[in-house]
Amino acid sequence: MSDAQNRRATRTDRAGRAFTAGFARSGRDDANGGGIRLGPSARIVTRVAEALDRHPALARWLFAGLANAPFVGRRLPVLVRAFLGATAFEIHDVDLAHGRIGIGGVDEVIFSSKFLEAFHRIIAEEAGSEARKTAALYRVGKEGGYWEVSEALAHGKWGPRPLVELIEAGSATEQLRNDPWMARFFAIVMKMVCRLIINEGGWGVVESLEVDVEPMRVTLSHSNEARWLAPSKEPVCALCAGVIAGYASRIFGRDLDAVEVACLAAGAPSCVFELHPGGST
Repeated sequence: MSDAQNRRATRTDRAGRAFTAGFARSGRDDANGGGIRLGPSARIVTRVAEALDRHPALARWLFAGLANAPFVGRRLPVLVRAFLGATAFEIHDVDLAHGRIGIGGVDEVIFSSKFLEAFHRIIAEEAGSEARKTAALYRVGKEGGYWEVSEALAHGKWGPRPLVELIEAGSATEQLRNDPWMARFFAIVMKMVCRLIINEGGWGVVESLEVDVEPMRVTLSHSNEARWLAPSKEPVCALCAGVIAGYASRIFGRDLDAVEVACLAAGAPSCVFELHPGGST
C-alpha cells in the first residue's frame, strides 16, 4: 500500500470510528440496578437509525457508496454498513484462497433452497418417523443459531457495543421491558439483524419481533421452508424454529425453545413462533 493509500486509510478509519461512536456510548445505570444505559449520543444515533430504516431506498442512495467504499466499508461494523444501505452480499467477506465466505467473522456456506426439502425428506426416511426428523432438524437449527450469535459477539465486528454489553449481561428481557430507550435501540438493531440474516439470507421476511409480550413472538412471512413442504396439516418449519430458539437463547441469556403455532404450509397467512423456557413445551 502506498503512502497516500495509508494516509487515506487512516483518515477513513478515524471517520468510521467517529460515525460509530454514538452507538458505542453506553454505561451502567446504578439507579436501576446497574443495567446498561444508553448515553445521549447513542439515543441520537438510535433516532437516525430509525429514520434510515423508514427510508431504506433513500439511505442506500445517499450512503451505500460510503458503506461499500474501499478502505472505509471494511472498517465499519456490519450493522453500521447495513444501516447505510449495504446489503448482506455486499458486506460478506470472500476468501478465495481458502474457499470461505462469511460476514462479520461468522463463517458461512451458501446452498440452494432445495436442500431444505431434501433435509426434511431424507432425514425423515433415515430417522423412521416425522417426529424424530422434526426433533433432529430443530436441534441442528438451535445449535447453529446459538453458535452464530456467539461467533458474532466473539469477533466484535457486528457491534454496536451497547447491544453486546446487554447480551453479555444476561438481563436483556427485564431491561428491555423496563427501559423504553433500550427497547427502541434493541428493536431497530434486531430488525437490521433479521434483515441481514433472515430476509436477505433467503429464509423469508421477519414481519415482527415482539419481545414486550409473554410469550415473546416472531412472525415470519414467505417462509422458504414452508414453501417447499406445503401443503401440510401441521407446522413444518422445524429448522427455522431451531434457529430462532438458538438466537433467542444466546441473546437473552437463558435456554428458550421456539414453538411454531401457525404455519404458511398449513394454511396460515404467516408463520408465527412463540418463545418459551427451554424444556417447558
